[in-house]
Amino acid sequence: MFSLVQHVLLKLELPELQDLKDKLYEFKKNRIFLIGAVAIGVVYNIYFYREGVKIESSVARSFLVEEQYCRSSKGSSSINVKYKGKLYSVRMANEECLKYPVGSHIELVYNEKHDFFFKKDGLAKAKLRMFFFLFLLFVLVIPWERFFKKTHNFSDSRRQYGK
Repeated sequence: MFSLVQHVLLKLELPELQDLKDKLYEFKKNRIFLIGAVAIGVVYNIYFYREGVKIESSVARSFLVEEQYCRSSKGSSSINVKYKGKLYSVRMANEECLKYPVGSHIELVYNEKHDFFFKKDGLAKAKLRMFFFLFLLFVLVIPWERFFKKTHNFSDSRRQYGK
C-alpha cells in the first residue's frame, strides 16, 4: 500500500513541495548567522540579568508618589516620585499602578549608576527573556535533519519504477 501511495506522489509534481525544499535549503544556508545572532542575544541577556541581580540585592527605600498615570487600556502606566528635587517616572503594569495613588508610599530601588528607579520584581521578565533565548539557541543548534532521516529515498524509488 505504501509503495502505491509513494508512486502516486512521485507522479505528482507539487510546486509547494519544491518551495518547501528551497526554503529549507535557504534556512540551512543562513543557520550559522541565526545561531550567531541568537548567541549574541543570550550574552546580552546574561549581562543584563547579572546587572539586575546586583540592583535587586540593593535595599529598597520608601518614596512618596507625586503623580499617577494609570491607563485603562493595554499599555504602560507609570507613577512619578521625587528624589533630590528631581521627578522620576517609574513604569509598571496598570494593575500595579492602581495600587499606588497620589500620596501613598512605594518601595523602590534607586540605581545611581544609570540614574533611574525601579520596583523589585524578582527579575521575572529577565528570567523569561533568558529562557526564551536559550531555548531558541538550543533549537537552532540541534541538527534536526539527523533525527528525522527519510526512511525512503525518493530518487531510488524513481529508478525502481523506471523513471
